[in-house]
Amino acid sequence: LAQGEWICEAAVWIDWSHRGRLVAQSASDLLLLMVSKFERVFVSEHSEIVATCECIMKYAIAFVKEANEMDKIGEVVDDLFAGPDILTDLAQDAFQDVYAPKKGHHNLT
Repeated sequence: LAQGEWICEAAVWIDWSHRGRLVAQSASDLLLLMVSKFERVFVSEHSEIVATCECIMKYAIAFVKEANEMDKIGEVVDDLFAGPDILTDLAQDAFQDVYAPKKGHHNLT
């Protein structure tokens, strides 16, 4: 993996079985996400997270669609998946309504 890349995200969105073995060649960071606890956010009724949950669902749907399209054309769908550029595009598309500048406001980035 290169800096800024990650693995195993598919396990969050798809019924997934890891294949092979991954060994770090240098110091790395590891983040463990308990998917069952993460999923509980979706059943929460707190209004402040509803918009975020809707965006996460859009992202999940886009992720699965991308995986299916890759599989359909014979590309390998593995723990490395599509790469950070494609996943960043999926996330930006899913969250654009939440983070798009409001009328009369300017984007500072």
